Amino acid sequence: MRLLAGRSPALEKRWSRKQRSMIALSVVAISAVGGTSAVSMSSAATKPKTTCPVKVLIVGSFTGSTAPNGNAVRAMVTAKVKKLNRQKNKAVLGCPIEVKYVDDGSVPTKDLDLVRTELATDKYAMVYIAGFGGAVVSPYLQQQKQLSFIADGVVTTNPPGTTVYGVNPGGIYGADKAARAMIRAKFKKASVVVNNTETGIAQGNAFANSFKRGRGTIVSTEIVPTTATNLQPLIARLKSSGSELIFVNLFGTVAGQFFKAKADGGLTSKIIGGASVFGTNVPTLVEPSAYQGDLVSGPAIGIRGASKTAKTLIKTLKKDKVKIDQQLWLYALPNDIFSIFAWGANGARSVDSEKIKAYLDRNGKKPVPGLAQGRTTGFSSRRHQMAAPFSVADIKPLVDGQWPVSKRYNK
Repeated sequence: MRLLAGRSPALEKRWSRKQRSMIALSVVAISAVGGTSAVSMSSAATKPKTTCPVKVLIVGSFTGSTAPNGNAVRAMVTAKVKKLNRQKNKAVLGCPIEVKYVDDGSVPTKDLDLVRTELATDKYAMVYIAGFGGAVVSPYLQQQKQLSFIADGVVTTNPPGTTVYGVNPGGIYGADKAARAMIRAKFKKASVVVNNTETGIAQGNAFANSFKRGRGTIVSTEIVPTTATNLQPLIARLKSSGSELIFVNLFGTVAGQFFKAKADGGLTSKIIGGASVFGTNVPTLVEPSAYQGDLVSGPAIGIRGASKTAKTLIKTLKKDKVKIDQQLWLYALPNDIFSIFAWGANGARSVDSEKIKAYLDRNGKKPVPGLAQGRTTGFSSRRHQMAAPFSVADIKPLVDGQWPVSKRYNK
């Protein structure tokens, strides 16, 4: 007692602080033995919960006439998912992504039944329609409130308010860009040649409407099956139509057949390809004389010198040893879908479709890590179609998956 009584006020103050610290430590230790500490309880309460792995369904054309599109999708998704899963915190909420591919054999009308079967037997955090079946499947995906991304460029399939988004800006916007460029170049009479999918028809209508607004005339419209082989009768009709310009939206094998038939049949009208021709490696299908002087219109990511983000995507593909044997834009689409999905799910702290939708709609102006077609999505509660710049290019052999920009038609 005499020792305590003899302490100085400063010593008493230090002793009091030391006692309080020891008492606090004792309380934490007791809590750790007898139950969960307050810090641990707080962390457990805020940690998002999900079931690993996070499953993604991709329906596309991995065989058949439009398989080049599916092959590019698979190559890019494989590299992208591998990269996301290697991250310290994994791809989505601490979980890796697992992808299931379902092949429609290049028959997009099968996509609805394929998706129905898959959603009836398993639960997916995201559905990606990678081929041309978006318009067919979208109403069902909206009804199911399933987070989905459509890559066929038909904006009407991605209405605001639903959980369906479009990441292909090359569809009707590219067709409109093509029409306006051709009006500026003084073309007056045009024909439209598109495939018999809703994607093709929508792009043909977009071109025709824009061309007519510019006081041009559409003299004929041709709908071509994706499985067509004999196109000489079509070429004969186009020759007799008086068209000085032809807007063509055909993909893959049939696109190559069109250019070959054009050369064999002596069709001299100027050709400007829509998004489907933009995404087709035409120079590998026909001789240079078949496409000499012709044009394509599409997203700037696929045109040399027109995109600031293309070099990054090309570097990433080469680093991951992905062979770039198709148009670069075809790789950009799946890259961007998985970038947006992972960013949206982690931002929403959930794989619930409605919660991710709310996050994407709120943050359309924020930069998305890893995006190739731009820096932001442009999504909002009123817009579910990704925005991106467009250009017109010359059809020449691809270099790193890109067309050379057409200086004459980009004024």
